[in-house]
Amino acid sequence: MERETCHRIIALRAILAPLLVLGVVGTAFALEAVFAVNRSVYRPDLDAPVTFLLRSPEYGKMGVWIYNSSGEIVDHPYSGEAMADQPVTIEWKGKSTAGEDLSAGIYLIYLRTEFEARVLRLLLVR
Repeated sequence: MERETCHRIIALRAILAPLLVLGVVGTAFALEAVFAVNRSVYRPDLDAPVTFLLRSPEYGKMGVWIYNSSGEIVDHPYSGEAMADQPVTIEWKGKSTAGEDLSAGIYLIYLRTEFEARVLRLLLVR
């Protein structure tokens, strides 16, 4: 019985989400968080800074951390309050918190809100 109810809620949410975005129905169902990056390969010498787009469906704390392939935090470009459904844009130039150029490699961009966590991958090419 619980599994059937869960499937019905998921199906109903899938139907109502586009209508909620269009303003057709009320805000009884929350939108999912948005966490996107404008590119997956970054060349600091050739490209403009990487842009992260964040949007939380709820008010609360939000942070972004960048990890290297060894699992070390190399930068913490954002920490602050998220307003419900208000986008936050962050630019990153391939530098550590100390301002040093980071070496080429794969970096994990970790977004954490009070409600969920997401990870994106970015290849830094020198």
